[in-house]
Amino acid sequence: MIDESTMYWITRLDSIHVVFNVFLVLFSISFVSMGIPIILEIFGVECFREDSSPRLFRYLWLGALFGLFLSLAGYVLVPTTKEMVVIKVVPAIANNRDVKALGEEFPRMAKEWLESQFKDKDNNKK
Repeated sequence: MIDESTMYWITRLDSIHVVFNVFLVLFSISFVSMGIPIILEIFGVECFREDSSPRLFRYLWLGALFGLFLSLAGYVLVPTTKEMVVIKVVPAIANNRDVKALGEEFPRMAKEWLESQFKDKDNNKK
């Protein structure tokens, strides 16, 4: 059964997904922009001044890499609102539970999501 807490998190999932997407873009940009001087240093091009600390820069670059992996994992593993509705509704339908208890909105959203998945697959085949 879907309670108030579940409903709250279902409605918040799209926002959480967007936040992970933003972090993914930011960490990707920082990883690439900080990686260029490190790669140039490997090939012998002097990018750092004598008084600067390339070690700190490398730690920041590794931090950006770690953030990139975390945001990628969050983006991939956290479902969108429609996907979560399908996760909640399809087992209830498959197990012949009382679909009316879920409300009218959830089965309709699940049906729309499933139809969009089939349309995407048909469009990719063409």
